[in-house]
Amino acid sequence: MAFLSRRTALTIKAHLLAGLIAAISAQDYDGSTDTSLSLTHSTFLDGKRDFFLGWRFNATHMDVEITARTRGWIAVGISPNGQMDQSDVLLGWVDDNTNAVTVQDRWNTVDAKTGVNLLLDGKQDWQLVTGFQNDTHTTVRAVRALDTCDPQDRPFTQSTLRIIYAYHTSDPINPQTITKHTQRGVRSVLFHSPSFWINRTDVLNVKPQQRLQQMDIQVDKVSIPASRSTLYWCKLIRLPVIDQKYHIISVKPLIEQGHESLVHHVLVYLCSDRVTDSSSPKEFDCNHEERNEGIEMITGNCQTVLAAWAVGGTDIVYPEEAGMPLTPEMSGRYVQIEIHYNNPPK
Repeated sequence: MAFLSRRTALTIKAHLLAGLIAAISAQDYDGSTDTSLSLTHSTFLDGKRDFFLGWRFNATHMDVEITARTRGWIAVGISPNGQMDQSDVLLGWVDDNTNAVTVQDRWNTVDAKTGVNLLLDGKQDWQLVTGFQNDTHTTVRAVRALDTCDPQDRPFTQSTLRIIYAYHTSDPINPQTITKHTQRGVRSVLFHSPSFWINRTDVLNVKPQQRLQQMDIQVDKVSIPASRSTLYWCKLIRLPVIDQKYHIISVKPLIEQGHESLVHHVLVYLCSDRVTDSSSPKEFDCNHEERNEGIEMITGNCQTVLAAWAVGGTDIVYPEEAGMPLTPEMSGRYVQIEIHYNNPPK
């Protein structure tokens, strides 16, 4: 599933492009895994791939590695809502002169009078594992308990977490004085999700004799009025000819760089044969306010989920022994793609 979102600089409306790519192969798919890496999960937190987050965990502890394109301090934190206030922060740097590595456990507060206060936590729960830097990047790795029972720490739960990240071009003036970031951002991450596995089966590692095809399901040029903070948009798309039984083995989100916050979730439903070329409209507001028999007929006959993605997830790879079947009986059938756009006020 590839999602691409495009938004113009206009303040009145936003143009977005979003969609889905499903990688499908014949039934004899046979992937392999590499278990040599110590980190089990990873992702880039920003579209430019300047901030890397890797991790592994067990029943009690979380081992985190962060790398950013800077020789200054770097930080990552768990936020209640994507903002800095009340966020739990891991901050670290490598001294340019001594190569000494420092990690700190900090707690963020925001006050109308004093602004952002990145406070040193009285109980330092992050323990340094390693750290280093080269001419362009800094890496820090540390470990702590999943739940420290510290009121100034947020637990690593099995739910989607709002992760904030930041870095500066220089090291702190001293361990107590942290200069304001030069770059920051936020990303939703589901730490326990297999979709972030480093060692997951790669659908590109398919033997030459195997048939791997890619199917694009996408929506283009949806206009959202500035007055709408959210929009559910639906579109009918006809499936191509399916000449044999295939299995969907991968569903991959690809959101256009810089617009990751616009797409909240995407669903693709298989429609019954009652939905035909004459069905209308082919594209519509899923939460239409006025009664429309055509829309009601379509949504009532498009209810079998083929693929799904939501904020916090990444590409989904089915296990080697499983997949979502696509059969010749589905040739020419319609699917309905539903995209939930966020259009927060600026």
